[in-house]
Amino acid sequence: MATMLVCNTHETAMLAFTDKFFKVYPTPKALLALEGDEETQDAWIKHATKMDLRHAGKKMVNTIKATKTILERFGGEIPNDRRALQAMRGVGRHVASVTMAWVHESPEFGIDTHVSRILQRFGYVSKDMDELQVEQVIKQTLPEQQIGAFSRAFVDHGQQICGFTP
Repeated sequence: MATMLVCNTHETAMLAFTDKFFKVYPTPKALLALEGDEETQDAWIKHATKMDLRHAGKKMVNTIKATKTILERFGGEIPNDRRALQAMRGVGRHVASVTMAWVHESPEFGIDTHVSRILQRFGYVSKDMDELQVEQVIKQTLPEQQIGAFSRAFVDHGQQICGFTP
């Protein structure tokens, strides 16, 4: 769920929000208490917006719907299948890849702005390559067991060291 919330948002904002949010809703069943409770949802959306979590309203709806899907269709378990993940509301290729890499330790590679920028600077990929092409380059270059960790390392490096200004 945190991966869904962080899209188009600084990770620090997402972490500050989720620290409070997941203490109140520590389980998927607890989170579903928000379904239909517009007043509480609005309060969380205002709080998230104040903390610079972009598209907070849309993300709140997507988080609740994805949680419901996980409980109803998958018995509370996060699916280890790209198609099943991407069929959930608010889950695209990036969120599915990160989920598979970090939750299931699958050889998947999540590409975000930091990863693309650094790979371009290092000359591994070009600006005209799409996400799938970048994934193919990485998956052909790295040992399978290092792919997920490599993606996370590039996100960290991009946030902490090699930002938009090299």
